[in-house]
Amino acid sequence: MIPRARQELVLADALQPSVLGASTTRDLLNQWDREPERLRRQYQFWQTIVTERPDYRDAYMMLASLTYQLSRTSDARLFVRKALQLDPNFRTAQDFSLAMTQ
Repeated sequence: MIPRARQELVLADALQPSVLGASTTRDLLNQWDREPERLRRQYQFWQTIVTERPDYRDAYMMLASLTYQLSRTSDARLFVRKALQLDPNFRTAQDFSLAMTQ
C-alpha cells in the first residue's frame, strides 16, 4: 500500500476514531496488508482451474484480473490474449484489453 495513504488513514483515525460504526483504521490497514496474499491464493486457485479446463475462457479472465491487481501487467495481457483466442467476441476480454492500453 502507498505509504502516504497509510499516513492519511492513521491521521484520520487519530482525529475521528469512530464514525457511525465504520471499520476502524486498524481493521482497514490489516485488510490492505493481507490483500496481496489473498490475491495470490486466488491466482493459484484459478491456475488449477485452467490446468483442468484449458478451454474455460472466464478462468483466463480471472487470471488476467488477478495478475493485473498484483501489478503483473504483462501476465495480464497474456491471459487476456488467451481468453480472446478461445472466444474472439468475448466482450469482457475486449474491454479489459482496451483498458490496459489506455
